[in-house]
Amino acid sequence: MRFPRRKHLPNFCPPHPSWPLIRLAARLVPLVLRLKYGQSSPRVSRKELKVLRGFRGCRLVLTPNHPDKADPAVIGWLAARAGLERPYVLANRAQFDGWWGFKGRLMQRLGAYSIARGTVDRSSFKTTRQLLSDPQQANQLLIYPEGGNYSRSESVFPFLPGVFGLIAKAQEELSDKQSAASIAPSPRSGLFVVPIALNYVVHDRHVESKIDAALRDLEHYVGLEDGAPQPRAQRIVALGERMLSLAEGNEGLPVVVSLSPFERLERMQLFLLEKVESRLGFSHSERQKQAQLRLSVPERTRKVIEAFLRISEEDYVPGTAYEETLMRRDLASAENLRLELERLQNWMDVQRGYLQEHGSVNHLVDIVRRFEWEIYGKVHLTVRRRCLVRLATPIEVRPFTEHASGAKKETREAQVLALTHQVEASVRHLLLPSSLSHGSRSKPRAKSP
Repeated sequence: MRFPRRKHLPNFCPPHPSWPLIRLAARLVPLVLRLKYGQSSPRVSRKELKVLRGFRGCRLVLTPNHPDKADPAVIGWLAARAGLERPYVLANRAQFDGWWGFKGRLMQRLGAYSIARGTVDRSSFKTTRQLLSDPQQANQLLIYPEGGNYSRSESVFPFLPGVFGLIAKAQEELSDKQSAASIAPSPRSGLFVVPIALNYVVHDRHVESKIDAALRDLEHYVGLEDGAPQPRAQRIVALGERMLSLAEGNEGLPVVVSLSPFERLERMQLFLLEKVESRLGFSHSERQKQAQLRLSVPERTRKVIEAFLRISEEDYVPGTAYEETLMRRDLASAENLRLELERLQNWMDVQRGYLQEHGSVNHLVDIVRRFEWEIYGKVHLTVRRRCLVRLATPIEVRPFTEHASGAKKETREAQVLALTHQVEASVRHLLLPSSLSHGSRSKPRAKSP
């Protein structure tokens, strides 16, 4: 959730793709994954890859979940393996100002263009529709329908209907342009959405010893005394309860004996959320409005993240020395708020039964890394991982836009929601353990304890 302190590029960064550079970058993905992210090469089943290759030359929107910062590299590798010739990427505007703007220019050459999250970015929306509705050129576009990276490898954050509303609008424009150009529709002439599931699994033979060492350090840090050896599951539960008790005491939350550990966790999540909302200036009336809309806590969390990004990405050039001093104070305050938001996200990912579920070594690693983030403010446990890529059959968008031109607003919204739910359900199904075990030739080396 880093944000730029000074913008080096315009508010909207259009794509300037260099296809030779994109092909070269795809070949370097395994090296980048190994050196930067400590990961082995991704894996995808030949059967699913063959299906995607059958859609070469078609207009595709790739809609994966977004569990890791390495996701763009993995999708670039997948696009190259499938023979997709014109891949574009929709990326958060905050990513473009790194390295004094050089990172953004490189991203533009790699086919990326910007969107300001949480705003009506008309330039970005227009570019998306133009790319997807070009009647003469079939482009492929990568969009993250979760709206951001939420570090959830085995689950999915709710997909944004607005993303699929934009896709549906592009399909309508494509149909109009094809009719105006007297282009006869064919089974593959429309727009297709490709549900993709990315799941990072541990691929490290020393993972169990690393987990035990990390647990010993965490126990020492929170003041748990060394006693008789206990099973790893009991140690994790004890560590989680100890962390929760210390956090409650630090925040001044009273002890309620009748509350279960998960109810206490939910209380902590809501407390952190309301504290961040207050610091962002969310009024009580706006909270009431959110309650009327029946927003869940994760959805409210996404709204405060988007509000923070809108504030931190504003252009501001100080005119005097005093204004520069005020700006530095604002930046320091925003940095503290960013840390609170990252802490909130870390707590939000913990759901009912999270500490009691020990079905895989991947889950254990995930738990320990979350503990480390809460206690140390950063992750120390490093293990070698591999991304398992699952693909569903592409979904045609045209049936979800039928009668859209003369339909009522409620009907159009219902069609968009139906498309959203179908794509989200496909990704969730692909992430099921049974689907992952049958969909990839790769299995983690380490056995679950």
